[in-house]
Amino acid sequence: MPPALDDVRSRAEALMRDLGEDGLGEALQDYGWTFGFDRARVRLGRCTFRGKTIALGLPHALSGWTAEVEDTVRHEIAHALDFETRGRSAHDAVWKRWAVRCGATPKACSRAPRPADVDAPYAGVCPTCGHRQPFYRAVVRTYRCPSCRTTPLAVVDRAGMPVAARAAFVGTCPACGDAQSFARRPRRVYACAACCRAHARGRFDRRFALAIRRAV
Repeated sequence: MPPALDDVRSRAEALMRDLGEDGLGEALQDYGWTFGFDRARVRLGRCTFRGKTIALGLPHALSGWTAEVEDTVRHEIAHALDFETRGRSAHDAVWKRWAVRCGATPKACSRAPRPADVDAPYAGVCPTCGHRQPFYRAVVRTYRCPSCRTTPLAVVDRAGMPVAARAAFVGTCPACGDAQSFARRPRRVYACAACCRAHARGRFDRRFALAIRRAV
């Protein structure tokens, strides 16, 4: 393992011990939590409740113990502490208090730059400002330029040829009928975001769970 990863792992595990003892009275490791790396290239970190794992995307971790990496680790530890105290976690007010206590930025998403990857199989290109965003899976919906906010990205392959959005599965809301596309069959239950915001204060509600079917 590269020295940078060894350093990231040791620092992350030390934070899991120290913040766990501060928040729970025991290290997170004593509750069964482990630390590791995964192959994610877009998201920085992940907290998996079922397996009690905190993971960093390997391409990000290779840069070493940067401010963004540390903030991500503290962010995910806050989720772990939140889960251990109430059995769930979300980017709500309770988690934000844990995030502040852990020294993490109390926001849902990190603003750290994504690692450049010219070998990504697809890319979204903004026809207005030229912003280029890598995609690592088949694109199944319309993405808008994060810089222009409103301009839809034109998706192309490695050769620069346009690629049409393709959905393998479609999820339909039983309440409003809105549909959401998926490149593969979802492994977890998704709910209609619009209906959850309108009728459940933004929280997950099984009344609006999407009915999944294979796309025609």
